[in-house]
Order: sequence, then C-alpha cells, then structure tokens
Amino acid sequence: MLWVIGVACAVVALGVLLWVWADAIEPRLFRIRRVSLCAADLGLPAMRILHITDTHLHGGDGAILSFLRDLAAREQFDLVCYTGDLVHNDGGVPSLATVAGLFSPRLGSFAVLGGHDYADIPSRSIARRLLAGPDPISSHPPNAIDGVIQALETQGVCLLQDGHERVRAPDGSELAIVGLGDTYVATPDVASAWDGLSDQVPVILVAHSPDVLPDVAGRGARLALFGHTHGGQVRFPLIGALVTRSNLPRRAARGTFRTDGTAFIVNAGLGQAPDLSIRFLCRPEVVIVELADEGSPVAALEEVPVG
Repeated sequence: MLWVIGVACAVVALGVLLWVWADAIEPRLFRIRRVSLCAADLGLPAMRILHITDTHLHGGDGAILSFLRDLAAREQFDLVCYTGDLVHNDGGVPSLATVAGLFSPRLGSFAVLGGHDYADIPSRSIARRLLAGPDPISSHPPNAIDGVIQALETQGVCLLQDGHERVRAPDGSELAIVGLGDTYVATPDVASAWDGLSDQVPVILVAHSPDVLPDVAGRGARLALFGHTHGGQVRFPLIGALVTRSNLPRRAARGTFRTDGTAFIVNAGLGQAPDLSIRFLCRPEVVIVELADEGSPVAALEEVPVG
C-alpha cells in the first residue's frame, strides 16, 4: 500500500515540475535557430535575414525586449521580416515600437499583420475555433490597429498588405518582398500582391499563416517565411505538435522544408498568448536565414506536398 502512495506522490510531483517548467521556464528560454541555404540553388542573392514572428507583445515584455536588444547589438542583417501577431493587445504597442527600432538592416525591414494584431482574441476563442469552426474577428475587442501600424512605420518598417516592394540586393540584383494578409482576417489577395512582377524577379514571401503556401509556391516564390503555428507550442516526443492550426502536415508546424521549388520556414515564434503562456519541448525562437554559396542545398530539405 505504501508503494502505491509513493508512486502517486511521485507522479503528482513530476506533474507539478513539468507544469512549472512549461509555464515559468521554457517560455523564457529564447533561442536563435540558424538556417543555412544555398543562395544559388534558390535563385536568390547571398544575404542574411532575421525572421521575427508571434511576439504577442502585451506590456509585460521585458524578457523579449532584452533578448532582442542583445541580438541587435551582436549581429547585422540585410533584411528583417516580421510575420504577424506582433502584439496581443494594446498594451504591446509601445513594446512593438521599441522592437522595430532595434534593427537597421541594409535592405530594410518588412512586416505583415496577423489576426491578434487586429483584435484581443482570448485563447478560449482559439479552442472554440478548433472545435466549432471560425468565429469572426469582429466578435472580439478590437486592438488599436492604427497604433500598431504607426509603431512599425515610424521606425521605418514597410508594412505589406497583399502587396510587394522591390529592393536591391547586396550584389546589385533586384528582388521583391511580397507580403500577404492573414487568412484568419480575410482571404489574401495573392494576385494583387504579385501584380506587376515578372517571373525574372525572384520573390521572398512573408505571411502569417502557412496555409497560403500552395498559392505562393504556384507563383514561384523562392523563399517563404511563416509564423502562426507557434510550432505547436506543446510538443511530445515521437508525436510532435498536438495542435498546429494549419492545413499543412503536422510535421511542418516548425522547421525548414520545401514544396516544389519553394523553400519555406515555419518559425515557432518568440511569444505566446498571456492567458496560455505554456511551452513544452518547443522553445520560443527567432530564425536567422543565411543565404550563402556554402549553404545547405535546397534539394536536401524535406519535401512537403501541399495543395
């Protein structure tokens, strides 16, 4: 009888320890994930890209700001790309302005917005969406979206809403940064985003949700950067992410893959909703993409069929 009580106490103690880890420790174990790809294989110029997503800034953002300040002090980039859910509520707008002002990339900073940038969406609504289908974003308290946009644009970040900007790469060649809206908010207008671009101009795509992948791969994007999934936020050995909120295969909730000729990166994000702050075996991250002649060939990436 005593051994049963001992086992039960051990299980309870283990559960408490795991919960403390997932709630108080792992969400603050920020990491830098470095991805090296061969620029020539992608048809892109050599460059360094910083990808930041899903910061979910809400006011209590000291740990994230400290991590990003340290990163900005140590490394330089050609491009900085933000792929949405940058704030969780209005309290995060001042922090967003701080983040956007930390980096001075050579070719510029570009951003798209996610559903949480438009409204304060509680985690219980996300759970309901998974079980019962989508609920309109208008049913949630709106965020100060004008403030979000101003926080980005006053710091020199180019906000792309179903559009593109052309830039000159370090080698003098031209490329386009295409940005698409979040599928949670509305159906992205892919045709408008590509309007005026010839097939000779290589495209780097930034979008919040990876569910736009079939469309952008079909249009020949060379590299696509996504957020949204949080990598699942909770993962288990052999199983991976339990919930991805994406139509892509579950194994593509985090990591670097390819479909057709498009290499794509799904970033696990740097933050999480303050009312669902746990992470387990899924550390918060930023991604640094090294496009160099010595990078890993695109052919080495796992092919993920979509569409």
